[in-house]
Amino acid sequence: MCKSALLITLLITLNSLCNAQNLNPDFTAAFLQEEVAIVRIELDAEDLDYILNSENWGQDEVAARFIYESSGFTDTIENVGFRLRGNTSLQAAKKSFKISFNEFTSGASWNGLKKINLNGEHNDVSIMRSKICWDFLRSANLPASRSSYVELFVNEEYKGLYLNVEHIDQLFVEKRFSEGDGNLYKCTYPANLQYEGSSFTNYQTGAYELKTNEWNTPTHSDLASFINGLNLSSDETIECDLLTYFNIKSYIRSLAAEILIGHWDGYSVNNNNYYLYNNLAEQRFEWIHYDLDNTLGIDWLGTNWSERNIYNWLSEWDDRPLVDRILGNEEWRNIFSSEMEDLLLNHFNTSIIAAQANNWKELISESVEQDIYYAQEYGFGYEDFLESDTDAWGGHVTQGILEYVSARENSAWSQLESLTSPIGLMSISDSAPVINETTFTVSASGYENTNTTATLYYQFNGLDWAESAMNSDGNGNFTEDLSINESDDYVTYYIQYEEGDFSKSYPCDPLTKSLKRANVGLVINEVMAKNTTTLSDDQDDFDDWIELYNSGNTLGTGSFYISDEQDYPNKWKLPDDLINSNDFLLLWCDDDPEDGSNHANFKLNNTSDQLYLYTTYGDGYQLVDYISFTEQTEDISLGRSSDGAEDWILFGTATPDASNSTLWITESENKRGIQPYPNPTLDLLHLSQKEKWELYDISGKLMSSGNSALINLSGFSAGTYLLKLSQDSIRVNKI
Repeated sequence: MCKSALLITLLITLNSLCNAQNLNPDFTAAFLQEEVAIVRIELDAEDLDYILNSENWGQDEVAARFIYESSGFTDTIENVGFRLRGNTSLQAAKKSFKISFNEFTSGASWNGLKKINLNGEHNDVSIMRSKICWDFLRSANLPASRSSYVELFVNEEYKGLYLNVEHIDQLFVEKRFSEGDGNLYKCTYPANLQYEGSSFTNYQTGAYELKTNEWNTPTHSDLASFINGLNLSSDETIECDLLTYFNIKSYIRSLAAEILIGHWDGYSVNNNNYYLYNNLAEQRFEWIHYDLDNTLGIDWLGTNWSERNIYNWLSEWDDRPLVDRILGNEEWRNIFSSEMEDLLLNHFNTSIIAAQANNWKELISESVEQDIYYAQEYGFGYEDFLESDTDAWGGHVTQGILEYVSARENSAWSQLESLTSPIGLMSISDSAPVINETTFTVSASGYENTNTTATLYYQFNGLDWAESAMNSDGNGNFTEDLSINESDDYVTYYIQYEEGDFSKSYPCDPLTKSLKRANVGLVINEVMAKNTTTLSDDQDDFDDWIELYNSGNTLGTGSFYISDEQDYPNKWKLPDDLINSNDFLLLWCDDDPEDGSNHANFKLNNTSDQLYLYTTYGDGYQLVDYISFTEQTEDISLGRSSDGAEDWILFGTATPDASNSTLWITESENKRGIQPYPNPTLDLLHLSQKEKWELYDISGKLMSSGNSALINLSGFSAGTYLLKLSQDSIRVNKI
């Protein structure tokens, strides 16, 4: 057991902190946990022969019909992509497959999934190791694929029991990190994170495969910054440097989990099988485990992974800089010890894993017994399966599942170190960029200890430093609100964290954040959120668009960002172009960035939305301009009354990439001669004949509609409105 009472005190809070935000979505109908569903694949015999031919392994997908059968429903999807997947499993008699719902039908999905992986688990006599490990990671609140068991039939032939594993892609990260727009890298051998040079081109290798945003140029620049900082930062600055671009707290827990399950085919030993996701909402990389079949007592390297020292578990052949720097740092090593103990107490021990293994064995035993491919690779028998949770099969299966878990549990406890120093803060955040607020909020989180305090040191506009004791919730979380005066342009701050004799500043260098809008001349000038016939892009699509206008000197747009979320300022970076004085820049909001550099990675909501224009400032972002709007009308834009003006109006005839009209709205030609009267009116507005009509206010909001010759305005405020008839748009005034 751990030798420090303080460590025990921290554990309960550590567990609550790690589970404060659920990183894993619920199982859906695609991942049934209480029955073995059936997947049927139907395809032409020639196509099946093609993908099974060794010359085509893992390459082109062929078209197939997908049928999913369960006790409660049956789904059938035509024209899915079907191919082999895997590496060593390609050579196996029991092969693994990938099903792509969007391969031949753009945008298609099934139960919120674009792809699924059907893994044969050919080298695991239990067929349970991956499933148990995925469930363990989910239990520990680490990002993990959902999984379930299915029976696979291909052209009516039973191919055996398979593990259905969620594919790691943009949808995967969207479900776990709120946004999926960052770069996702699949890291395979030899992805050791060692320094290969400062240029991003040094990392554009097969080891770090970009799986999203492939159209971006340059690619891998964010990954290069992470790897360079990891390797080149000094011991004195590594804590601050790594925390700025990596979720170190989550990774330390992931490292402890990797060691406990004996995942030697991951990063620490084999520099293989993990993903890195650049979480733009948090502005840091996230660690995601992958391919968990070589675990829980499976070994091909002649090593007893259940006894290997948890602090010296990594490769003996070359450097693993991420693990080296984590365990070489006293504070992070303490956190690793805390995470390890929490996992042993609450998520990974013989009692917990035995219950899981018994549950899955009971569920899948009949399917295994009928699986003729199960025995073909290594000669596994059904009796071997029934004993696989407790006994070693032999060969590469050196330990039964529970035999491994018991040994790993006991050795980890005996190796666990005592705390040598307190654990400090793990994250700092604030409410910048500020938008019309009068308060600036700073937040920080660490680990629960009743003796900890945090003091905020701050200065406005570079003047004298002031200090304020931060409010604590008793669970390791601190907040403090600073009042913003009209004269305050920016604030600089840091936090002093104290626990007994332990005192440390976070971050290493004070942070500077903007409190005012940037006056650079660039503004959002016109927006159309419901474009149906007005203007098409190069792909002939009528998508939402934004027009920017520059009233100042010629400037480069490469340091500007536009977003539809206030707390996600860098959602989409503008193309690195020049925009001349009194010129315009047209941007498409179509969520199709692959269509060109002026196509943003989000769409507008025509019922209610907002737009924010930001630029970089200090250690964050500064607001340049913003606009919010309510429900919009087809082919009517919302824009400034003239280029760069303060007031916003509606345009019946939009002016994309051109100067805005000075009229509130351009009235259409009166084609039918219908005139509302009296205009202006106090209460009632008459039409010369019965007509279908809609009445909009100045923001474009639909106020009323009908089919009559009389319109009652008695309940409306005085002002100007737009009356839309079947062929005409007429301005009316209420007095």
